[in-house]
Amino acid sequence: MLSKSGLKIGIALPQGFRDGIDLALVREYAMQAEAAGFDDLWTMEQITGRTAFLEPLTLLAYLASITRRVRLGTAVLVTNLRNPIQLAKAVGTVDHLSSGRLTLGVGLGTNTRLYGAYGLPPEHRVARFIESITVMKALWTQESATLEGEYWQLAGVPMEPKPLQKPHPPLWFGAHSEAAQRRAIRQGDGWMGAGSTDLEEFFVEIARVKAMLAEAGRDATTFPLSKRIYLSIDDDEAKAKQRIEQQLGDFYGGVAQAESWALYGPPAKVVETLHRMRDAGLTHAMLHPAPVDLRQMELISTKVAPEL
Repeated sequence: MLSKSGLKIGIALPQGFRDGIDLALVREYAMQAEAAGFDDLWTMEQITGRTAFLEPLTLLAYLASITRRVRLGTAVLVTNLRNPIQLAKAVGTVDHLSSGRLTLGVGLGTNTRLYGAYGLPPEHRVARFIESITVMKALWTQESATLEGEYWQLAGVPMEPKPLQKPHPPLWFGAHSEAAQRRAIRQGDGWMGAGSTDLEEFFVEIARVKAMLAEAGRDATTFPLSKRIYLSIDDDEAKAKQRIEQQLGDFYGGVAQAESWALYGPPAKVVETLHRMRDAGLTHAMLHPAPVDLRQMELISTKVAPEL
C-alpha cells in the first residue's frame, strides 16, 4: 500500500496505442507497478474504435502470468454487449489464472449507439443488464444453474470451474444516477465513479452512496468507494493539460472535458483535490495518468501517493 492513510491506490494500464501495440511497455509497467506497491491494475472497455485497444479480460489473463500480488480489475465491462454465459466462463478462468486476484467492474455504458452492431435492441437495457448479472451469479454459485429469465433461460446448466474467489470475484458497479447507485448497493460489492464525470459531481455522488449504504444497513467498511481519476503530473501545468486533453480526446472524442474531468499540474495541486476526495469518503482511487507511461507512474508513486 502506497498511501499513509489507508487509501487504496490502483493505476490504469497501458491499453490503447497510437503507433502499434507496445507489449514490452505493458509488461514492464505491470511489473514495476506491482513492485512499487500499487494495490491493483485496471483496464477499461473499448471493443470497437479506430485506436488500437487491447481487450480488457484477455490483457488481464496475460498479466496474471507475470504478476504475483497486485490485483487486476476491469472498469468497467459493458456487460450488455457480451453474452453473460461466455463472460461468466472468461471471468472464472481469469480468476483462476490470477490465483483469485480479479475484481470485475461492470456497468451499463453511456448509451445504446452500438447496440445494433451487436444485434441488440436498444429497449430494456436496464432489465437486460440486471438479468445478465443474475445469470453470471447463478453460473458461479450453483452446481447446475436454473433461471427462467426474460432474455436467458437456464435449465440445470453446469459451469466449471467455479471462480476461485467465493462466492465470486467482487463486482464493482459503475454507477452515476441515483437508480444505478441503488442497483450497485443491492447487487454489487463496491462502487466506482466514472472518469467521464465532473470531479465536483463526485462529491454529490459519494455522499448519496454513503447515505444509501446506511439506509440499506450495509457495512460501508466492506463496500469500496472508488473513482477513475484522470491526472497528468508536470510542473509545467500547460504541458500537463495538453497531455490529458490528448488522451481524453483519443478515447471520448469531442465530448471530453479536461477542465472538469481531470487533475493536472504539479504534484501539490493534484494532491490537494485528492485529499478532498479521500476526506469525502473515497476508499480506493483508480488513477489514470496521461500519458500512461513509466514516468507518470513513478511520479504518482513517489510524489502523490505518499501524501495520501
